[in-house]
Amino acid sequence: MINCNNIFTTKQMTGDIYMTQKNIVFDMGGVLIEFDPEKLLAANFEPEYLPAVRRLLFGSDIWRDFDRGLADEKETAAKVCAVLPEDLHGRVYEMFQNLCEQLPPYEDMYEFLKELKAQGYKLYLLSNAAQQFYDKRDQIPAMGLLDGIFFSYMCHCIKPEKEIYRLFFERFRLKPEDCFFIDDQQRNIDGAAAMGMDGYCFADHDITKLREVIKAKCPVLPKN
Repeated sequence: MINCNNIFTTKQMTGDIYMTQKNIVFDMGGVLIEFDPEKLLAANFEPEYLPAVRRLLFGSDIWRDFDRGLADEKETAAKVCAVLPEDLHGRVYEMFQNLCEQLPPYEDMYEFLKELKAQGYKLYLLSNAAQQFYDKRDQIPAMGLLDGIFFSYMCHCIKPEKEIYRLFFERFRLKPEDCFFIDDQQRNIDGAAAMGMDGYCFADHDITKLREVIKAKCPVLPKN
């Protein structure tokens, strides 16, 4: 695991203490990597099968258990195949086996994280994801810039449940008020806010706007 120790530096200015460093916490799917369920399904199944597979996967208990780490990719594929025609079983297993490879990283976000890192921010990941993504994290360049990685499978909790945020803060010894969360789902931003962590819904993937939000919310002061 990447070294996740966090150090804060403060500077006394005009009677107030200002933080010179912020912790930026990123989601993965839809933020650091492409996650488009419709595109993923269309690449693996004919149109007539899409409604059935979509219903079994995204937003279902099967997918949530996958994210929670209660079932690996083979076990999850088996659950899906149990209610699909046999001629689709091979495609289901192949899709799950190569899931990481089918969700390419956003190059522009990698460049943006490099920019943030150079400015002195601490960068973390908090994502609903299975172990497969941690095992293949080297395929996502932005992962190499992170000071800490926390996936839902590690704690069997998923966003926006309160417990996953609490365990994330505990794992990296972070204070919620010292973190800023970037996620593409408003419900996850709301879940973070309920635990004291401010955030921004990055659903439009507008990095220019995100840069301005971080500049306003998490200013990094010059160091002596």
